[in-house]
Amino acid sequence: RRAGCSCCSLLLLVYVTVVVSRVRLNGGHDGALPDELAAGSAELNLVVVLAGGVDAQGRPHETVLRRLRAAARLHRQASKRGRALSILCNGGGTTHKPKWVDAQGYAVPEAALMARQLVELGVPYEHIYLEGYSDDTLGNAFFARTMHADARLDWTQLVIITSEFQMARTRAIYDWIFSLAPLPTGKPRYALSYLSVGDAGSLPAPALEARRRKEAASLAAF
Repeated sequence: RRAGCSCCSLLLLVYVTVVVSRVRLNGGHDGALPDELAAGSAELNLVVVLAGGVDAQGRPHETVLRRLRAAARLHRQASKRGRALSILCNGGGTTHKPKWVDAQGYAVPEAALMARQLVELGVPYEHIYLEGYSDDTLGNAFFARTMHADARLDWTQLVIITSEFQMARTRAIYDWIFSLAPLPTGKPRYALSYLSVGDAGSLPAPALEARRRKEAASLAAF
């Protein structure tokens, strides 16, 4: 998708102050949604789900599956109200590992593998969008905005879904990227909300603690 007129300006990283809602909402590990977010699903335009790795078979890790289940439930809530809620699978992979390769030898972005899971969860293909270029959280936010959100004037109310261990740094990055000027002509300011899915049982305890330490260090350096 075209980035629109904001791409070059975003590269300049000109900061302006805008009103961005800073709501942290905690969902259960099974994808259960807090009442506040479920009730507000009728107002959302776009759900952004961060990537986070796949296994040898190309199946997203449990941390990501929990994010996808939460997104699918939001989609169902919107459908009950007669709305088609769009979901953006946000991330191509990581700089630390090569991309998953299919049987034909082609590298597949994590976003495409996440989309496959969403379809299994009942989300129609036509409601799923892919961002498969980014390899880190900063890139996730940048390409989510320039490739997708800026190209749609009606996408202004966004919810960003990731895991608890990653939420603090994710909020800092997405709040910053989505507050940069200018907006495309006619585009209202963005309003972001956040949904974190639970960490318990998603990773072995030592691995989870290591991820938390890494996230804290990365946030401090941001």
